[in-house]
Amino acid sequence: MERSVYYLAPEVYSGKPYSVASDIYAAGVTFFHILTGRTPFEGTTEEIARAHMKKDFPKPSDFNSLIPKEIDKIILKATSKNPNARYKSAKDFQTDINNFLNGVKVKKSFFDRIFN
Repeated sequence: MERSVYYLAPEVYSGKPYSVASDIYAAGVTFFHILTGRTPFEGTTEEIARAHMKKDFPKPSDFNSLIPKEIDKIILKATSKNPNARYKSAKDFQTDINNFLNGVKVKKSFFDRIFN
């Protein structure tokens, strides 16, 4: 099976040309895959294509409870079925990820607390 089938945007399956929105979708799927260790849809090529076009995109937190809901929102925006509802650019996608990361409070390790 061709590996790109897992990452194609719904509109591409419908025969529309690739666009920035299609790339944003693929980046969202990739981000999902990195976080969960799996692709959002499984099955034959036809089943995967149909799922990208018809099924709700799964939330990463459904597969890993450690993933924050804010990350769900970012990925679901990137992978919206409607290309106009996705991020307008990779920079906008990156901005939301950075804003999330900047708001995350990282616990200091035991050694950091002792020596710093």
